[in-house]
Amino acid sequence: MKNMISIEYAGAEKAVLHAAGELKSVFSKITEEPVRTGQQASSDGAKTVSLAVDGSLKEQEISIVSDASRAEIRGGSAAALLHAVYTFAEKLGCVFEFSGPLFPPKKTSCDLPVVN
Repeated sequence: MKNMISIEYAGAEKAVLHAAGELKSVFSKITEEPVRTGQQASSDGAKTVSLAVDGSLKEQEISIVSDASRAEIRGGSAAALLHAVYTFAEKLGCVFEFSGPLFPPKKTSCDLPVVN
């Protein structure tokens, strides 16, 4: 399905599920596109964001690689993965302040940022 965002993750660790939920919440604030989450949430033509704890990274290291249709967000630990999700959200235009998050105006569709 086109005009959909799919958030995929490996495993069912609480921290990974929390990171997926946080990213879904961000997308729901900035776009009208439906967002699906799950271990294999992808739909044909959907923009896909994959989340994972990656043992090849150092404990607090993050990796974000994305283009207009796909993003791979990795962290060396569960905490690093959550940090990577918030870093990606900042690339989408979100600002996280002590008083609470600020979101860009909601759009019909969301372009994934190019990050390397």
